[in-house]
Amino acid sequence: MLKNKILQLLFIFLAFAMQLHAQSIFKNYTVNNGLLSNNTYGIIQDSKGFIWISSDRGVSRFDGTRFLNYDISDGLLDNQVINIFYDSKGRIWLNSLNGKFSYIFQNKIFSENNDPTLKNSFANTKAISSITEDDNGNIHFNILSGYFEYEYDGKNIIRKDILTDLGLQEKQVFFTINNNKKIYRVNGSGVYGSNNYQYKLVNRLNKNDGAYINIIAHNNGKVVYLDSTGVTQIIPNIKTEKLFTYPENLKTKNLKRIYYTTNNIWIVLNSGGILRFTETNGVWKNKGLLFDKIDINNVQEDNEGNFWLTTNYSGIYYLPKFYEEITSLNQLNNNSISKCFSAKFYNNELWLGAEDYKMYKLINKKVSQSFTINKINLGGNKAYKLLINDKYVYAGFLNGICQINKTNVNQQKEVNILVKGNTKTDIISGIPLKSFSFDKNGKLIISGGVRDHFESDNPILISNNKPCFTGGRSYYTYTDPLGNSFISTSKGVTKMQDTSYNFLNQNDTILKEKINTMLFIRDGMYLIGNGTGLHLIKNNKTVSSITDKKLLPGVNCKKSILKYGQIWVMCDIGIVQVVESNDKLSVVQKYNLGNGILNEPPVDFEIDSTSIYVVTGNDVIAINKQINNINPKSKTVITDFIVGGINKDFEETPTIIESDLPLKISFDILAYGISENKEFQYRLGKGLAWQSISSNTISLSELDNGKINFEVRGKIGNGEWGEITTFGFVYDKPFYKTRWVQLLTLFLSMLLLFLLWQRREKRKQKIQNENYELINRIASLKNQALQNLMHPHFVFNSLNSIQHYINDNDKENANKYLTRFAKLIRLNLNSGVNGFITIEDEIERLQLYLNLEALRFENEVSFSIKANKNVDGEELYLPSMILQPFVENALWHGILPSGKKGHIDIYFSIHNKENIKITIEDNGIGIENSKQQKTSTTHKSKGIGLINERVNLLQEKFKKQFTITASVP
Repeated sequence: MLKNKILQLLFIFLAFAMQLHAQSIFKNYTVNNGLLSNNTYGIIQDSKGFIWISSDRGVSRFDGTRFLNYDISDGLLDNQVINIFYDSKGRIWLNSLNGKFSYIFQNKIFSENNDPTLKNSFANTKAISSITEDDNGNIHFNILSGYFEYEYDGKNIIRKDILTDLGLQEKQVFFTINNNKKIYRVNGSGVYGSNNYQYKLVNRLNKNDGAYINIIAHNNGKVVYLDSTGVTQIIPNIKTEKLFTYPENLKTKNLKRIYYTTNNIWIVLNSGGILRFTETNGVWKNKGLLFDKIDINNVQEDNEGNFWLTTNYSGIYYLPKFYEEITSLNQLNNNSISKCFSAKFYNNELWLGAEDYKMYKLINKKVSQSFTINKINLGGNKAYKLLINDKYVYAGFLNGICQINKTNVNQQKEVNILVKGNTKTDIISGIPLKSFSFDKNGKLIISGGVRDHFESDNPILISNNKPCFTGGRSYYTYTDPLGNSFISTSKGVTKMQDTSYNFLNQNDTILKEKINTMLFIRDGMYLIGNGTGLHLIKNNKTVSSITDKKLLPGVNCKKSILKYGQIWVMCDIGIVQVVESNDKLSVVQKYNLGNGILNEPPVDFEIDSTSIYVVTGNDVIAINKQINNINPKSKTVITDFIVGGINKDFEETPTIIESDLPLKISFDILAYGISENKEFQYRLGKGLAWQSISSNTISLSELDNGKINFEVRGKIGNGEWGEITTFGFVYDKPFYKTRWVQLLTLFLSMLLLFLLWQRREKRKQKIQNENYELINRIASLKNQALQNLMHPHFVFNSLNSIQHYINDNDKENANKYLTRFAKLIRLNLNSGVNGFITIEDEIERLQLYLNLEALRFENEVSFSIKANKNVDGEELYLPSMILQPFVENALWHGILPSGKKGHIDIYFSIHNKENIKITIEDNGIGIENSKQQKTSTTHKSKGIGLINERVNLLQEKFKKQFTITASVP
């Protein structure tokens, strides 16, 4: 009895020791993350990659970022969904407690409410216990504690008796199925194969032994089951073969369920937790207990090889495929390591500084020594920094350093960071420790955040410590392999020379600022990390930088290590490996919160030849450097299709109309456990250019008519673009917005514009031609008027008069006549060129003309030309050659026919403030007598007619009204 108890305790201890040593990297999703319930049962992954979970409150769909939940309000017939099954047609069948038959297809729920073929007669009486599919695509389901199995062929539900039709000996049945869709059934009597339901296996558990009917599983064409001694594989129609036996002292009553994934068999225990067995080259090994004390219901392997577990009361767990490559040192050492804050390798020893003054030394990941620092005046109780040489371990606390003898850890000396003031008794204490390192002589250099840095030949004797300089606050100290010591201060990075210092480069931005870490790469080249990223310094000048958050796990770089030819850097949320080539930096790989390897930000880290040791807030984990394929394939899925503001169900090819716009499509990358920066590109047809977007939702307001293939792809961080996801739909654009109507409208509009332009050009040309004709006509009239002014008879008479004066030797009158005649000729010619003439020039021309006529008629004609004072002779204009015909008529047709001495009065005045009134009076025979004489002769005066025609042409040309009114007093 005692022996059994000892063995039982030993097994419990071993099981506890073998439990998931990488549980620090799993992710637990609960109602706090959006899951419907913490009581979760079934779990599957569909062809798109979504994870579906059934629970006691409905069904949840998980896309890696959020949960989309379904319950009774969405059409479920029962919130108690015990299990779910995914068939070859893409339907998700729901195993409901109330027995009602339903499934989800393209995000729509189908049940007896919208599909009469799903109505059954056992609803509300029996619960569906399991569902599977045969090789014809028919769905089989059975009822808990029932005598019948039901088959659904898409049209009818067919009932079969378990005992008589199927030949089973007991009523309770649990299904499984291999890849050939051959159904296997199990009950308390055994397992039944698919050969006419007659192939019976007899190696079985007893009815009262644990798993009962939940003892069978399948994967990749293989079927296994639990028996009384271990796990057995069924070789159809041939034999059974034992794969492995249970661990010692594992009682069959503790067996609950079995699940089979790729190269993994999982045994769920009634006591909580799950045993995992893996197969390599045909050999199965026990990998230990995972999730101890957690009540697990189901296990699912996703397309990337990660594992999902449903539980009672604890939601669901996500376990990445690489979890075995990450070891929890705390769990590996039976949870004996306190919360740590620092790590330092020296030779093959990993030293850890922890809270409560704890220190640990580990060899091969196991604690070989632990002790407590017995000094209490170091400020705080946490060893933040470690420095080690052959003899001592130096542990840095908030305000001091403890020197520990490695041979005898009880020999400890305390260094309080104090600075002497102006007097021997003036001591300034409480200076926070920032960094410390050894110089080339083994001297300890201490950097404090308040006062410069400190240097001591004997770091334990604080009285010998003297500030090296007072140039500013110091933050970080570093000594390279060549023996050069550097200090980062508030004024820049300096290089120490004994007790003096030199700033490296005050013109380089990086070297002027505070730095967190410095690393020697090769002669003249250093890697520097600060709050903006990583920077490569060559000959005291920055030559390359990485500052992109998509490349680094946070740009605040805190620590760097160069070992085994590898450069590793710790940032805010992860560890990154970088390489330097041709004076350029590039990222090789990273382990961080974003890709699921870390669950907490790193506090410190170290490396050896095989592993990276990361100190987090609650653990120290060892990551295998050989991990690869961390990131999943960047598969993008459509998550929402919002039409007219309503999230529509996915259809094969939905039709969209104008009132549905704007159309919104949301998508995401199925990257479970990964929260890296995601980028997306989309296009509206194959072969078109990709359009980058900053979010995971696109709004479409303008679409071409017809079928549209929306394509989207994504990538994680600086990875490659993933596979393209296509979603097709049809846009039924209104006819007036279709392309051909728009093109026709455009063509007609252009044609109309062309015709209008052509009409305008023709009108313009016509006006231009009319203007040419008008100008020509005006010019012709000017010439005719000029000809009238220069009438040959007048010119001949004037020349005869001049000749007469010359013959009479009357030189004075000859000269006077000739001068006036020449001036009149000049004025007439100018009038012919200009269209208008001032009143002043017109008066002068009329005076010359009448003077010449008076001389010719031997002063038988007198005249008077006057203007009212309101008439501005220099500013007012008349059409040229207008008055001459009227004056000529008065002279030739009024005065000369009278036979007496004549007189002409010409008077200029303003009439009605807008008109020029010109009065021409003579003492001749009068207008009426003159008209009678004209009718009796063949003479026809053209002067007045030409004047009227000219006036009409001037009105047309200048678009202004000109009128000439002749009146007889």
